[in-house]
Amino acid sequence: MSGKAGKPYEKLTQAIFQAIHGQKEFPNLVVKHDVTLQGKIRPHQIDVYWKFVFRGVPHEVIVQSKDWRKPVDQGQLIQFKGVLDDLPGQPKGIFVTRTGYQEGAKEFALAHGILLYELKEADDLPPLQITMGGWAHLRVIGMPSNGLVLTSGESKSDAGSAVAFGFDYDVFTPYYSGIKFTPLKDWLQGEYPTEDIDSITKLTFPAVPPNERLFFDATGVVVGNLASVLRETVEGMKNDKVEKKEVTHTFEPAVFIQTGSSRFPRVKVNAVSLSVEIKQTHVLRRAKMSNFTQLVLHQLNSDEKWWFGATPKVISSLSTRKSKKRGK
Repeated sequence: MSGKAGKPYEKLTQAIFQAIHGQKEFPNLVVKHDVTLQGKIRPHQIDVYWKFVFRGVPHEVIVQSKDWRKPVDQGQLIQFKGVLDDLPGQPKGIFVTRTGYQEGAKEFALAHGILLYELKEADDLPPLQITMGGWAHLRVIGMPSNGLVLTSGESKSDAGSAVAFGFDYDVFTPYYSGIKFTPLKDWLQGEYPTEDIDSITKLTFPAVPPNERLFFDATGVVVGNLASVLRETVEGMKNDKVEKKEVTHTFEPAVFIQTGSSRFPRVKVNAVSLSVEIKQTHVLRRAKMSNFTQLVLHQLNSDEKWWFGATPKVISSLSTRKSKKRGK
């Protein structure tokens, strides 16, 4: 099961599980790397093995770790299940990888009680998106950390301080609906004397982003856009602490908008009406650690996560991911 290139990842897996389970409730916990266990039929090389006694009952766990480029397939889980079945005492099985699992592998593991984990560097999150007119309240908070992973030649004093923090956002997002412009009938009658004015006033304008819905004066000069109207509306609601509002904005003087219609290329309007609702959501984001790479251990069965800092030496010791055909 083991390969030279994958041993740093196996040792990392060992260190992570030692940190999680080596608590005072398991004072006799033993976590070992690269051991051989005799099965009922043949011996098996085990990447990570731990054993402890809890309330007089011995517990054994074997861990298979794969530092591959591709997701683990079902065949690997079937092979691992065969090892579990051959070992006496029915040890618990855990599978750990950096690159996830194919769907068939997940289904097989869940059906046979094998715990699936992903252990990898935490993904960089994209910037928080604030929609037009929206805003957010931000708090910097401490985040839970399960420890700092070091190489054998490093000490905590050498590594320095590992501080985990995050950003706690309350995000306020305005939603706009029912946007309707009110054309000036007197202008329409003068501009289009032979047309049915009622049909013109019922024109449906093509949907465009608010900053592209431009307002013009009589000479064709741009004097504003819908985005500025929406921002002004939301700012007023924000100051008044109003969550929902039916709004009518009057243009003084009236403005022109392009319709997209060849028959009526522009219309003069004196107002726009719409409904606005401001919704609040809560977003919690973990920030990068200043001096360390963040590792996350994710158990797929329960969706539980553990977070660790890792020194640059730990990360540099990890092998380049290999395809499973070439081994770890």
